[in-house]
Amino acid sequence: MNRWPIYCLLLLLAAACHREATVTVHFDPVDGSIASAKVVDSSAECRDVADCALEPVDCCDCKSGGKQRAVAKSKPHDAAARQAKCKDQMCAMMISNDPSCAQHAACVGGRCVLN
Repeated sequence: MNRWPIYCLLLLLAAACHREATVTVHFDPVDGSIASAKVVDSSAECRDVADCALEPVDCCDCKSGGKQRAVAKSKPHDAAARQAKCKDQMCAMMISNDPSCAQHAACVGGRCVLN
Protein backbone atom coordinates (compact mmCIF):
# COMPACT_ATOMS: atom_id res chain seq x y z
CA MET A 1 0.00 0.00 0.00
CA ASN A 2 1.28 3.42 -0.95
CA ARG A 3 1.51 5.73 2.08
CA TRP A 4 2.70 8.77 0.17
CA PRO A 5 -0.81 10.44 0.07
CA ILE A 6 -1.23 9.92 3.83
CA TYR A 7 2.14 11.56 4.55
CA CYS A 8 1.25 14.49 2.30
CA LEU A 9 -2.10 14.91 4.05
CA LEU A 10 -0.45 14.88 7.49
CA LEU A 11 2.13 17.43 6.36
CA LEU A 12 -0.63 19.66 4.97
CA LEU A 13 -2.62 19.43 8.23
CA ALA A 14 0.46 20.25 10.30
CA ALA A 15 1.16 23.31 8.14
CA ALA A 16 -2.48 24.45 8.47
CA CYS A 17 -2.26 24.39 12.29
CA HIS A 18 0.30 27.22 12.35
CA ARG A 19 -1.42 30.29 13.82
CA GLU A 20 -0.59 33.84 12.79
CA ALA A 21 -1.63 37.03 14.55
CA THR A 22 -4.96 38.30 13.27
CA VAL A 23 -5.06 41.85 11.91
CA THR A 24 -8.34 43.41 10.82
CA VAL A 25 -8.53 46.60 8.78
CA HIS A 26 -11.75 48.66 8.87
CA PHE A 27 -12.49 51.50 6.46
CA ASP A 28 -14.90 54.07 7.87
CA PRO A 29 -15.72 57.34 6.09
CA VAL A 30 -14.63 60.39 8.06
CA ASP A 31 -16.57 63.12 6.26
CA GLY A 32 -18.48 61.12 3.69
CA SER A 33 -15.89 61.49 0.94
CA ILE A 34 -12.57 60.25 2.31
CA ALA A 35 -12.10 56.86 3.95
CA SER A 36 -9.64 56.34 6.78
CA ALA A 37 -8.22 53.01 7.86
CA LYS A 38 -8.20 51.71 11.43
CA VAL A 39 -6.04 48.70 12.17
CA VAL A 40 -7.20 46.44 15.00
CA ASP A 41 -4.69 43.77 15.92
CA SER A 42 -5.16 40.54 17.82
CA SER A 43 -3.91 42.13 21.06
CA ALA A 44 -6.87 44.56 21.13
CA GLU A 45 -8.80 44.57 24.39
CA CYS A 46 -12.19 44.62 22.64
CA ARG A 47 -13.84 43.85 19.32
CA ASP A 48 -17.28 45.30 20.06
CA VAL A 49 -19.19 47.07 22.83
CA ALA A 50 -20.12 43.76 24.50
CA ASP A 51 -16.44 43.34 25.48
CA CYS A 52 -16.49 46.57 27.54
CA ALA A 53 -17.97 47.47 30.93
CA LEU A 54 -18.24 50.52 33.19
CA GLU A 55 -16.30 50.70 36.46
CA PRO A 56 -15.97 53.41 39.13
CA VAL A 57 -12.71 55.37 38.92
CA ASP A 58 -12.25 55.42 42.69
CA CYS A 59 -14.29 54.12 45.59
CA CYS A 60 -17.56 55.90 44.79
CA ASP A 61 -19.68 55.19 41.72
CA CYS A 62 -21.89 57.63 39.84
CA LYS A 63 -24.81 56.97 42.19
CA SER A 64 -22.62 58.16 45.06
CA GLY A 65 -20.91 61.29 43.71
CA GLY A 66 -18.08 59.53 41.86
CA LYS A 67 -16.84 59.05 38.30
CA GLN A 68 -16.75 56.07 35.95
CA ARG A 69 -14.48 54.69 33.24
CA ALA A 70 -14.71 52.07 30.51
CA VAL A 71 -12.71 48.86 31.00
CA ALA A 72 -12.35 45.60 29.12
CA LYS A 73 -14.25 42.68 30.63
CA SER A 74 -11.34 40.40 29.72
CA LYS A 75 -8.86 42.25 31.97
CA PRO A 76 -8.75 40.96 35.54
CA HIS A 77 -10.11 43.44 38.06
CA ASP A 78 -9.11 42.95 41.67
CA ALA A 79 -12.34 43.60 43.54
CA ALA A 80 -10.77 42.51 46.85
CA ALA A 81 -8.00 45.12 46.58
CA ARG A 82 -10.51 47.83 45.73
CA GLN A 83 -12.73 46.79 48.62
CA ALA A 84 -9.76 46.88 51.02
CA LYS A 85 -8.70 50.33 49.73
CA CYS A 86 -12.22 51.72 50.06
CA LYS A 87 -13.34 50.08 53.29
CA ASP A 88 -12.90 53.25 55.39
CA GLN A 89 -14.18 55.73 52.80
CA MET A 90 -17.74 57.01 52.84
CA CYS A 91 -19.42 58.16 49.66
CA ALA A 92 -21.87 61.04 49.34
CA MET A 93 -25.52 60.13 48.94
CA MET A 94 -25.96 62.07 45.70
CA ILE A 95 -26.06 61.46 41.99
CA SER A 96 -22.80 62.60 40.43
CA ASN A 97 -22.84 65.37 37.84
CA ASP A 98 -19.48 64.28 36.38
CA PRO A 99 -19.63 64.10 32.55
CA SER A 100 -18.39 60.48 32.61
CA CYS A 101 -21.60 59.40 34.32
CA ALA A 102 -23.67 60.39 31.28
CA GLN A 103 -21.52 58.33 28.92
CA HIS A 104 -21.58 54.68 27.91
CA ALA A 105 -18.79 52.17 27.29
CA ALA A 106 -17.78 51.75 23.63
CA CYS A 107 -15.12 49.84 21.71
CA VAL A 108 -13.16 52.26 19.51
CA GLY A 109 -10.06 51.11 17.68
CA GLY A 110 -9.75 48.02 19.85
CA ARG A 111 -9.87 49.94 23.15
CA CYS A 112 -12.71 50.41 25.62
CA VAL A 113 -13.54 54.11 25.95
CA LEU A 114 -16.35 56.31 27.23
CA ASN A 115 -18.58 57.56 24.47
